[in-house]
Amino acid sequence: MTIGQQLKKTRLLFGLTQEEMSAGIVSKSFYSRVERDKNAITINKLIAMLNANNISLNDFFRKFDNEELPELKVQRKIYTAYNERNIVEATSDRKVSLF
Repeated sequence: MTIGQQLKKTRLLFGLTQEEMSAGIVSKSFYSRVERDKNAITINKLIAMLNANNISLNDFFRKFDNEELPELKVQRKIYTAYNERNIVEATSDRKVSLF
């Protein structure tokens, strides 16, 4: 599951159009590309969009935890290591390109 797929699933669950979901945060065309995984959305805009539509961050991201996608685990590990300034930990399991 990608962020775009989860956005679409959540939007449809709440009965919102793409325009309603993205209103005031990003353009409808940009949002459409995010749902189709053609564009990435910043975390700030994602949070703003979810908040504007009264969608819980916890509920939105729970799907990713339940699936335990390997690439998300690695990505989470990289972000944690970066934030803790521990590059050795980020690359201990796999060869990871940071650039």
